[in-house]
Amino acid sequence: MTEVASTGQTRVQFLYTKTEDGVHAWDLADGFDPTLIDIPRLKELLFRAVHEVLQPMGVHENVLRDSMFSKASYMMPASWLDSTQL
Repeated sequence: MTEVASTGQTRVQFLYTKTEDGVHAWDLADGFDPTLIDIPRLKELLFRAVHEVLQPMGVHENVLRDSMFSKASYMMPASWLDSTQL
């Protein structure tokens, strides 16, 4: 089944995949193998979104990355926060 986007249609939901195309349209009727979802790419996108929110509060990128992906503690010395931005 092929669908053509209408003029002005700007929102197409999709999943990042480990396939040659790299994406799979969410609304396609064909069967989809969930093992093809590109989990590392989605984790990186999640990290970037969280960092965008927390960065203005002084949370450094490396501290957040360790906290999210390395099972590191979320507690840190106060000196690691930029108190001028709080």
